Amino acid sequence: MRIIKPNEIFDARLEDIPPGFRDVVLPYEGNTVSEEKKASESAPKLEYFAKVRSPGYYDVVDKNGKVQNQKALRKAAADTLIESLQ
Repeated sequence: MRIIKPNEIFDARLEDIPPGFRDVVLPYEGNTVSEEKKASESAPKLEYFAKVRSPGYYDVVDKNGKVQNQKALRKAAADTLIESLQ
């Protein structure tokens, strides 16, 4: 069993979708690669930085102040997360 979040694109055969959900699931008819490319070109680049949560632990925060991690991270883990977000 897999949980599909709202607006998530997934591959499935019709018989894999329970009958109670078939009226909610819509077939996707676009090209995911080109849409992702368009979205990345039009979206502004966000800047991320490590902010001290407590001595030795950090939060990764964007320029709007939104925290990107759930648990406090060590400096090396925070730097790795920042690289993966950019």
